[in-house]
Amino acid sequence: MMISSRSEKSKAGEEVETSAVYTDTATRAWMTVVGAFLVQFVTLGQTNMWGVWEDYYKRHYLSHRSSGTIGWIGGTELALLLTLGLICGPLMDRGYFRQLIYAAAALGIFSNFMLSLAKPNQYYQIFLTQALGMGTSMGLSWSISMAVTAAHFKRHRAWAMGLVSTGGGLSGTVIPIMMNRLFYSIGFGSAMRAHAGMNAALWISAALLMSMPRELQKKQASSRVKIHEVLVPFLRDGPYMMVTVGTILLAFGVGFHVGFIQLFSITKGFSSSFSFYTIAILNGSSILGRLFPNYFADRFGVILTVIPFTFAMSITMLSFLAAHTPVGFALVCATYGFSFGAFFGLLPTVLASLARSPSEVGARVGISSASWAVPIVTAPSITGALLGQNYNWTKPLILFGVLDAAGACCYVVAWLLLRRRNLKRVNSEMPSIQSIEKATVSSTSSSVKMSE
Repeated sequence: MMISSRSEKSKAGEEVETSAVYTDTATRAWMTVVGAFLVQFVTLGQTNMWGVWEDYYKRHYLSHRSSGTIGWIGGTELALLLTLGLICGPLMDRGYFRQLIYAAAALGIFSNFMLSLAKPNQYYQIFLTQALGMGTSMGLSWSISMAVTAAHFKRHRAWAMGLVSTGGGLSGTVIPIMMNRLFYSIGFGSAMRAHAGMNAALWISAALLMSMPRELQKKQASSRVKIHEVLVPFLRDGPYMMVTVGTILLAFGVGFHVGFIQLFSITKGFSSSFSFYTIAILNGSSILGRLFPNYFADRFGVILTVIPFTFAMSITMLSFLAAHTPVGFALVCATYGFSFGAFFGLLPTVLASLARSPSEVGARVGISSASWAVPIVTAPSITGALLGQNYNWTKPLILFGVLDAAGACCYVVAWLLLRRRNLKRVNSEMPSIQSIEKATVSSTSSSVKMSE
Protein backbone atom coordinates (compact mmCIF):
# COMPACT_ATOMS: atom_id res chain seq x y z
CA MET A 1 0.00 0.00 0.00
CA MET A 2 2.83 2.34 0.82
CA ILE A 3 4.47 1.65 -2.55
CA SER A 4 1.25 2.37 -4.42
CA SER A 5 0.67 5.59 -2.53
CA ARG A 6 4.19 6.79 -3.36
CA SER A 7 3.56 5.91 -6.99
CA GLU A 8 0.36 7.93 -6.94
CA LYS A 9 2.20 10.84 -5.35
CA SER A 10 4.92 10.55 -7.99
CA LYS A 11 2.36 10.50 -10.76
CA ALA A 12 0.57 13.45 -9.26
CA GLY A 13 3.85 15.32 -9.06
CA GLU A 14 4.57 14.57 -12.72
CA GLU A 15 1.11 15.85 -13.71
CA VAL A 16 1.69 19.06 -11.81
CA GLU A 17 5.08 19.52 -13.44
CA THR A 18 3.66 18.80 -16.90
CA SER A 19 0.77 21.24 -16.45
CA ALA A 20 3.26 23.90 -15.41
CA VAL A 21 5.14 23.50 -18.71
CA TYR A 22 2.49 22.51 -21.26
CA THR A 23 -1.09 23.63 -21.95
CA ASP A 24 -1.82 20.07 -23.14
CA THR A 25 0.14 16.81 -22.87
CA ALA A 26 3.88 16.71 -23.51
CA THR A 27 3.36 14.21 -26.36
CA ARG A 28 0.97 16.44 -28.27
CA ALA A 29 3.21 19.46 -27.67
CA TRP A 30 6.37 17.84 -29.04
CA MET A 31 4.53 16.22 -31.95
CA THR A 32 3.39 19.73 -32.85
CA VAL A 33 6.99 20.96 -32.61
CA VAL A 34 8.08 18.28 -35.12
CA GLY A 35 5.18 19.06 -37.45
CA ALA A 36 5.80 22.81 -37.25
CA PHE A 37 9.50 22.15 -37.98
CA LEU A 38 8.46 20.41 -41.21
CA VAL A 39 6.17 23.30 -42.17
CA GLN A 40 9.04 25.73 -41.66
CA PHE A 41 11.28 23.45 -43.73
CA VAL A 42 8.85 23.56 -46.66
CA THR A 43 7.73 27.19 -46.44
CA LEU A 44 10.71 29.24 -45.28
CA GLY A 45 13.04 26.85 -47.07
CA GLN A 46 11.29 27.77 -50.29
CA THR A 47 11.65 31.50 -49.69
CA ASN A 48 15.19 31.26 -48.30
CA MET A 49 16.37 29.71 -51.55
CA TRP A 50 14.85 32.46 -53.70
CA GLY A 51 18.35 33.60 -54.61
CA VAL A 52 18.78 30.31 -56.49
CA TRP A 53 15.53 30.87 -58.40
CA GLU A 54 16.46 34.50 -59.09
CA ASP A 55 19.85 33.56 -60.52
CA TYR A 56 18.53 30.62 -62.59
CA TYR A 57 15.53 32.54 -63.95
CA LYS A 58 17.64 35.59 -64.84
CA ARG A 59 20.38 33.66 -66.65
CA HIS A 60 18.37 30.79 -68.17
CA TYR A 61 14.61 30.30 -67.75
CA LEU A 62 13.38 33.95 -67.91
CA SER A 63 16.43 35.56 -69.48
CA HIS A 64 14.38 38.13 -71.39
CA ARG A 65 12.97 39.59 -68.16
CA SER A 66 14.62 42.17 -65.92
CA SER A 67 15.76 41.43 -62.36
CA GLY A 68 13.01 43.70 -61.03
CA THR A 69 10.29 41.84 -62.94
CA ILE A 70 11.57 38.46 -61.83
CA GLY A 71 11.78 39.79 -58.28
CA TRP A 72 8.00 40.18 -58.22
CA ILE A 73 7.67 36.38 -58.24
CA GLY A 74 9.68 35.96 -55.04
CA GLY A 75 8.29 39.14 -53.51
CA THR A 76 4.66 38.13 -54.09
CA GLU A 77 5.32 34.62 -52.81
CA LEU A 78 6.86 35.91 -49.61
CA ALA A 79 4.22 38.63 -49.25
CA LEU A 80 1.44 36.04 -49.33
CA LEU A 81 3.32 33.95 -46.78
CA LEU A 82 3.20 36.94 -44.44
CA THR A 83 -0.04 38.72 -45.36
CA LEU A 84 -2.36 35.76 -44.97
CA GLY A 85 -1.43 35.62 -41.31
CA LEU A 86 -3.79 38.59 -40.88
CA ILE A 87 -6.67 36.20 -41.54
CA CYS A 88 -5.22 32.84 -40.54
CA GLY A 89 -4.09 33.94 -37.06
CA PRO A 90 -7.58 34.92 -35.84
CA LEU A 91 -9.06 31.88 -37.62
CA MET A 92 -6.70 29.61 -35.71
CA ASP A 93 -7.79 31.23 -32.45
CA ARG A 94 -11.41 30.42 -33.42
CA GLY A 95 -10.66 26.72 -33.92
CA TYR A 96 -9.98 26.42 -37.66
CA PHE A 97 -6.38 25.26 -37.36
CA ARG A 98 -6.92 21.79 -38.82
CA GLN A 99 -8.81 23.09 -41.88
CA LEU A 100 -6.09 25.65 -42.62
CA ILE A 101 -3.29 23.08 -42.47
CA TYR A 102 -5.10 20.61 -44.73
CA ALA A 103 -5.85 23.33 -47.30
CA ALA A 104 -2.23 24.51 -47.22
CA ALA A 105 -0.90 20.98 -47.76
CA ALA A 106 -3.23 20.26 -50.69
CA LEU A 107 -2.51 23.55 -52.46
CA GLY A 108 1.23 23.32 -51.78
CA ILE A 109 1.54 19.83 -53.27
CA PHE A 110 -0.52 20.80 -56.34
CA SER A 111 1.40 24.02 -57.00
CA ASN A 112 4.81 22.34 -56.64
CA PHE A 113 3.98 19.76 -59.29
CA MET A 114 2.39 22.34 -61.61
CA LEU A 115 5.55 24.49 -61.50
CA SER A 116 7.49 21.56 -62.94
CA LEU A 117 5.32 21.86 -66.07
CA ALA A 118 6.08 25.57 -66.64
CA LYS A 119 7.80 26.34 -69.96
CA PRO A 120 10.86 28.58 -70.47
CA ASN A 121 10.14 32.30 -70.91
CA GLN A 122 6.48 31.82 -69.90
CA TYR A 123 6.40 34.33 -67.07
CA TYR A 124 2.69 33.98 -66.29
CA GLN A 125 2.97 30.21 -65.76
CA ILE A 126 5.70 30.61 -63.18
CA PHE A 127 3.97 33.55 -61.53
CA LEU A 128 0.67 31.68 -61.15
CA THR A 129 2.16 28.48 -59.76
CA GLN A 130 5.06 29.79 -57.69
CA ALA A 131 4.06 33.29 -56.63
CA LEU A 132 0.31 32.80 -56.18
CA GLY A 133 -0.18 29.04 -55.67
CA MET A 134 2.83 28.24 -53.51
CA GLY A 135 2.69 31.65 -51.82
CA THR A 136 -0.93 31.11 -50.74
CA SER A 137 -0.12 27.62 -49.48
CA MET A 138 2.74 28.94 -47.36
CA GLY A 139 0.63 31.85 -46.09
CA LEU A 140 -2.07 29.48 -44.83
CA SER A 141 0.40 27.55 -42.70
CA TRP A 142 3.53 29.52 -41.81
CA SER A 143 2.34 31.91 -39.08
CA ILE A 144 -0.09 29.45 -37.49
CA SER A 145 2.60 26.75 -37.27
CA MET A 146 4.60 29.11 -35.06
CA ALA A 147 1.52 30.29 -33.15
CA VAL A 148 0.25 26.79 -32.38
CA THR A 149 3.69 25.85 -31.03
CA ALA A 150 3.61 28.86 -28.70
CA ALA A 151 0.10 27.90 -27.58
CA HIS A 152 1.34 24.47 -26.43
CA PHE A 153 4.01 25.80 -24.05
CA LYS A 154 3.80 27.75 -20.82
CA ARG A 155 7.52 27.45 -20.06
CA HIS A 156 10.51 26.93 -22.37
CA ARG A 157 8.47 28.53 -25.14
CA ALA A 158 11.43 30.35 -26.70
CA TRP A 159 13.48 27.15 -26.83
CA ALA A 160 10.66 25.17 -28.47
CA MET A 161 10.00 27.87 -31.04
CA GLY A 162 13.72 28.14 -31.73
CA LEU A 163 13.77 24.43 -32.56
CA VAL A 164 10.82 24.94 -34.91
CA SER A 165 12.45 27.88 -36.69
CA THR A 166 15.58 25.82 -37.45
CA GLY A 167 13.48 24.03 -40.06
CA GLY A 168 13.72 27.05 -42.35
CA GLY A 169 17.44 27.42 -41.73
CA LEU A 170 18.16 23.75 -42.40
CA SER A 171 16.09 23.77 -45.56
CA GLY A 172 17.74 27.00 -46.69
CA THR A 173 21.12 25.29 -46.27
CA VAL A 174 20.41 21.97 -47.97
CA ILE A 175 17.84 22.80 -50.66
CA PRO A 176 19.83 25.53 -52.50
CA ILE A 177 22.78 23.16 -52.93
CA MET A 178 20.47 20.37 -54.06
CA MET A 179 18.49 22.51 -56.52
CA ASN A 180 21.58 24.21 -57.94
CA ARG A 181 22.96 20.79 -58.83
CA LEU A 182 19.66 19.36 -60.10
CA PHE A 183 18.86 22.37 -62.31
CA TYR A 184 22.09 21.95 -64.25
CA SER A 185 22.18 18.13 -64.27
CA ILE A 186 18.64 16.90 -64.99
CA GLY A 187 16.87 20.11 -66.05
CA PHE A 188 14.25 22.38 -64.53
CA GLY A 189 11.20 20.11 -64.93
CA SER A 190 12.76 16.96 -63.46
CA ALA A 191 14.39 18.93 -60.67
CA MET A 192 11.06 20.48 -59.69
CA ARG A 193 9.28 17.11 -59.72
CA ALA A 194 11.90 15.68 -57.36
CA HIS A 195 11.49 18.75 -55.14
CA ALA A 196 7.69 18.47 -55.26
CA GLY A 197 7.74 14.80 -54.28
CA MET A 198 9.87 15.53 -51.24
CA ASN A 199 7.66 18.45 -50.22
CA ALA A 200 4.51 16.32 -50.58
CA ALA A 201 5.81 13.81 -48.04
CA LEU A 202 6.75 16.61 -45.64
CA TRP A 203 3.39 18.39 -46.00
CA ILE A 204 1.41 15.22 -45.26
CA SER A 205 3.56 14.35 -42.25
CA ALA A 206 3.24 17.88 -40.84
CA ALA A 207 -0.56 17.90 -41.22
CA LEU A 208 -0.84 14.62 -39.30
CA LEU A 209 1.53 15.58 -36.48
CA MET A 210 0.31 19.05 -35.50
CA SER A 211 -2.67 19.77 -33.27
CA MET A 212 -4.24 22.55 -31.25
CA PRO A 213 -4.21 22.31 -27.44
CA ARG A 214 -7.51 20.74 -26.39
CA GLU A 215 -8.16 23.63 -24.04
CA LEU A 216 -8.24 26.03 -26.99
CA GLN A 217 -10.18 23.64 -29.22
CA LYS A 218 -13.21 24.23 -27.02
CA LYS A 219 -13.63 27.71 -28.49
CA GLN A 220 -16.65 28.21 -30.69
CA ALA A 221 -15.52 27.67 -34.26
CA SER A 222 -18.85 29.00 -35.47
CA SER A 223 -18.24 32.49 -34.09
CA ARG A 224 -17.54 35.13 -36.68
CA VAL A 225 -14.04 36.51 -36.94
CA LYS A 226 -14.18 40.31 -36.76
CA ILE A 227 -10.76 41.61 -37.69
CA HIS A 228 -11.38 45.14 -36.45
CA GLU A 229 -12.28 43.89 -32.97
CA VAL A 230 -8.97 42.06 -32.83
CA LEU A 231 -6.88 44.73 -34.55
CA VAL A 232 -7.90 47.88 -32.65
CA PRO A 233 -6.64 46.77 -29.19
CA PHE A 234 -3.31 45.74 -30.75
CA LEU A 235 -2.91 49.15 -32.41
CA ARG A 236 -3.19 50.75 -28.96
CA ASP A 237 -0.50 48.48 -27.52
CA GLY A 238 2.71 50.57 -27.56
CA PRO A 239 5.33 47.79 -27.22
CA TYR A 240 3.54 45.61 -29.78
CA MET A 241 3.36 48.44 -32.32
CA MET A 242 7.02 49.38 -31.88
CA VAL A 243 8.06 45.75 -32.39
CA THR A 244 5.90 45.62 -35.53
CA VAL A 245 7.32 48.87 -36.95
CA GLY A 246 10.87 47.76 -36.13
CA THR A 247 10.31 44.44 -37.85
CA ILE A 248 8.97 46.19 -40.97
CA LEU A 249 12.18 48.23 -41.22
CA LEU A 250 14.38 45.17 -40.62
CA ALA A 251 12.45 43.20 -43.24
CA PHE A 252 13.84 45.37 -46.04
CA GLY A 253 17.32 44.00 -45.43
CA VAL A 254 16.02 40.44 -45.16
CA GLY A 255 14.32 40.79 -48.55
CA PHE A 256 17.61 41.90 -50.08
CA HIS A 257 19.63 38.94 -48.82
CA VAL A 258 16.99 36.34 -49.64
CA GLY A 259 16.71 37.52 -53.23
CA PHE A 260 20.12 38.79 -54.28
CA ILE A 261 22.97 37.29 -52.26
CA GLN A 262 23.96 34.72 -54.91
CA LEU A 263 23.73 37.25 -57.76
CA PHE A 264 25.66 39.73 -55.59
CA SER A 265 28.48 37.22 -55.19
CA ILE A 266 28.67 36.42 -58.91
CA THR A 267 28.69 40.07 -60.03
CA LYS A 268 31.53 40.81 -57.59
CA GLY A 269 33.66 38.44 -59.64
CA PHE A 270 33.62 35.39 -57.36
CA SER A 271 33.41 31.98 -59.01
CA SER A 272 30.06 30.31 -59.66
CA SER A 273 31.07 27.30 -57.56
CA PHE A 274 31.62 29.59 -54.55
CA SER A 275 28.54 31.73 -55.23
CA PHE A 276 26.29 28.65 -55.28
CA TYR A 277 27.18 28.11 -51.62
CA THR A 278 26.56 31.67 -50.38
CA ILE A 279 22.89 31.02 -49.59
CA ALA A 280 23.85 27.78 -47.87
CA ILE A 281 26.41 29.66 -45.75
CA LEU A 282 23.84 32.31 -44.86
CA ASN A 283 21.15 29.80 -43.89
CA GLY A 284 23.54 27.31 -42.28
CA SER A 285 24.81 29.91 -39.83
CA SER A 286 21.22 30.99 -39.18
CA ILE A 287 20.52 27.53 -37.71
CA LEU A 288 22.91 28.26 -34.86
CA GLY A 289 21.35 31.70 -34.48
CA ARG A 290 17.88 30.18 -34.14
CA LEU A 291 18.98 27.76 -31.41
CA PHE A 292 21.40 29.25 -28.89
CA PRO A 293 19.89 32.73 -28.35
CA ASN A 294 16.46 31.13 -27.81
CA TYR A 295 17.89 29.07 -24.97
CA PHE A 296 19.08 32.21 -23.15
CA ALA A 297 15.89 34.14 -23.97
CA ASP A 298 13.92 31.98 -21.54
CA ARG A 299 16.24 33.25 -18.79
CA PHE A 300 16.89 36.89 -19.68
CA GLY A 301 13.76 37.89 -21.62
CA VAL A 302 13.13 37.69 -25.34
CA ILE A 303 13.12 41.40 -26.26
CA LEU A 304 16.33 42.12 -24.37
CA THR A 305 17.96 39.10 -26.01
CA VAL A 306 16.95 40.01 -29.57
CA ILE A 307 18.06 43.69 -29.49
CA PRO A 308 21.84 43.10 -29.95
CA PHE A 309 21.17 40.92 -32.98
CA THR A 310 19.05 43.58 -34.68
CA PHE A 311 21.97 46.03 -34.44
CA ALA A 312 24.31 43.29 -35.68
CA MET A 313 22.11 42.90 -38.79
CA SER A 314 22.64 46.58 -39.61
CA ILE A 315 26.39 46.44 -39.06
CA THR A 316 26.90 43.33 -41.16
CA MET A 317 24.71 44.72 -43.94
CA LEU A 318 27.11 47.64 -44.29
CA SER A 319 30.10 45.30 -43.89
CA PHE A 320 29.36 43.74 -47.29
CA LEU A 321 30.80 46.92 -48.81
CA ALA A 322 34.23 45.94 -47.45
CA ALA A 323 34.07 42.24 -48.44
CA HIS A 324 36.38 41.97 -51.47
CA THR A 325 37.59 38.36 -51.11
CA PRO A 326 35.68 35.05 -50.98
CA VAL A 327 36.82 34.47 -47.39
CA GLY A 328 35.69 37.92 -46.28
CA PHE A 329 32.39 37.56 -48.14
CA ALA A 330 31.76 34.16 -46.54
CA LEU A 331 32.51 35.54 -43.05
CA VAL A 332 30.09 38.44 -43.51
CA CYS A 333 27.45 36.01 -44.86
CA ALA A 334 27.91 33.76 -41.82
CA THR A 335 27.73 36.70 -39.38
CA TYR A 336 24.60 38.11 -40.98
CA GLY A 337 23.06 34.63 -41.10
CA PHE A 338 23.64 34.07 -37.39
CA SER A 339 22.20 37.50 -36.50
CA PHE A 340 19.24 37.08 -38.84
CA GLY A 341 18.60 33.57 -37.48
CA ALA A 342 18.55 34.87 -33.91
CA PHE A 343 16.20 37.69 -34.87
CA PHE A 344 13.84 35.50 -36.88
CA GLY A 345 13.90 32.66 -34.36
CA LEU A 346 13.06 34.97 -31.45
CA LEU A 347 10.51 37.15 -33.24
CA PRO A 348 7.45 34.86 -32.89
CA THR A 349 8.31 34.40 -29.22
CA VAL A 350 8.53 38.19 -28.78
CA LEU A 351 5.06 38.59 -30.31
CA ALA A 352 3.62 35.71 -28.28
CA SER A 353 5.09 37.15 -25.06
CA LEU A 354 3.13 40.37 -25.65
CA ALA A 355 -0.19 38.46 -25.75
CA ARG A 356 -2.42 39.01 -22.71
CA SER A 357 -3.96 35.52 -23.02
CA PRO A 358 -3.27 32.29 -24.98
CA SER A 359 -6.27 33.01 -27.23
CA GLU A 360 -4.45 36.09 -28.61
CA VAL A 361 -1.25 34.34 -29.71
CA GLY A 362 -2.40 33.45 -33.23
CA ALA A 363 -3.74 36.93 -33.89
CA ARG A 364 -0.64 38.66 -32.48
CA VAL A 365 1.73 36.63 -34.65
CA GLY A 366 -0.49 36.70 -37.74
CA ILE A 367 -1.32 40.41 -37.76
CA SER A 368 2.28 41.47 -37.18
CA SER A 369 3.48 39.06 -39.87
CA ALA A 370 1.04 40.59 -42.37
CA SER A 371 2.60 44.02 -41.93
CA TRP A 372 5.96 42.74 -43.21
CA ALA A 373 4.47 42.21 -46.68
CA VAL A 374 5.21 45.77 -47.88
CA PRO A 375 9.00 45.66 -47.38
CA ILE A 376 9.24 42.04 -48.52
CA VAL A 377 7.41 42.79 -51.78
CA THR A 378 9.15 46.08 -52.51
CA ALA A 379 12.72 45.21 -51.42
CA PRO A 380 13.55 43.13 -54.54
CA SER A 381 12.13 45.79 -56.86
CA ILE A 382 13.89 48.61 -54.98
CA THR A 383 17.15 46.65 -55.16
CA GLY A 384 16.71 46.00 -58.87
CA ALA A 385 16.02 49.69 -59.55
CA LEU A 386 19.02 50.86 -57.49
CA LEU A 387 21.35 48.31 -59.09
CA GLY A 388 20.79 49.45 -62.64
CA GLN A 389 22.58 47.81 -65.54
CA ASN A 390 26.00 48.19 -63.92
CA TYR A 391 25.14 46.35 -60.68
CA ASN A 392 26.02 49.17 -58.29
CA TRP A 393 25.54 47.47 -54.91
CA THR A 394 26.55 50.44 -52.74
CA LYS A 395 23.18 52.21 -52.87
CA PRO A 396 20.97 49.28 -51.73
CA LEU A 397 23.44 48.19 -49.05
CA ILE A 398 23.58 51.66 -47.46
CA LEU A 399 19.81 52.11 -47.69
CA PHE A 400 18.95 48.78 -46.09
CA GLY A 401 21.73 49.10 -43.51
CA VAL A 402 20.26 52.39 -42.31
CA LEU A 403 16.74 50.94 -42.24
CA ASP A 404 18.00 47.99 -40.18
CA ALA A 405 19.53 50.42 -37.66
CA ALA A 406 16.23 52.30 -37.40
CA GLY A 407 14.40 49.00 -36.84
CA ALA A 408 16.82 48.07 -34.07
CA CYS A 409 16.11 51.40 -32.35
CA CYS A 410 12.38 50.63 -32.45
CA TYR A 411 13.05 47.42 -30.52
CA VAL A 412 14.91 49.43 -27.88
CA VAL A 413 11.88 51.75 -27.55
CA ALA A 414 9.56 48.71 -27.26
CA TRP A 415 11.69 47.31 -24.43
CA LEU A 416 11.63 50.65 -22.60
CA LEU A 417 7.83 50.93 -22.96
CA LEU A 418 7.35 47.37 -21.73
CA ARG A 419 9.68 48.00 -18.79
CA ARG A 420 7.73 51.13 -17.82
CA ARG A 421 4.44 49.22 -18.08
CA ASN A 422 5.74 46.48 -15.81
CA LEU A 423 6.99 49.04 -13.26
CA LYS A 424 3.57 50.71 -13.20
CA ARG A 425 1.94 47.33 -12.66
CA VAL A 426 4.27 46.55 -9.77
CA ASN A 427 3.67 49.97 -8.20
CA SER A 428 -0.10 49.57 -8.51
CA GLU A 429 0.08 46.22 -6.76
CA MET A 430 2.21 47.55 -3.92
CA PRO A 431 -0.63 49.29 -1.97
CA SER A 432 -2.72 46.11 -1.94
CA ILE A 433 0.29 44.10 -0.77
CA GLN A 434 1.04 46.65 1.95
CA SER A 435 -2.59 46.63 3.13
CA ILE A 436 -2.50 42.83 3.36
CA GLU A 437 0.72 43.02 5.37
CA LYS A 438 -0.80 45.62 7.72
CA ALA A 439 -3.90 43.47 8.17
CA THR A 440 -1.73 40.48 8.94
CA VAL A 441 0.33 42.42 11.46
CA SER A 442 -2.77 43.84 13.18
CA SER A 443 -4.43 40.44 13.40
CA THR A 444 -1.22 38.95 14.81
CA SER A 445 -0.93 41.70 17.43
CA SER A 446 -4.57 41.34 18.44
CA SER A 447 -4.18 37.58 18.84
CA VAL A 448 -1.10 38.18 21.04
CA LYS A 449 -3.07 40.58 23.25
CA MET A 450 -5.88 38.07 23.60
CA SER A 451 -3.44 35.36 24.61
CA GLU A 452 -2.01 37.69 27.27
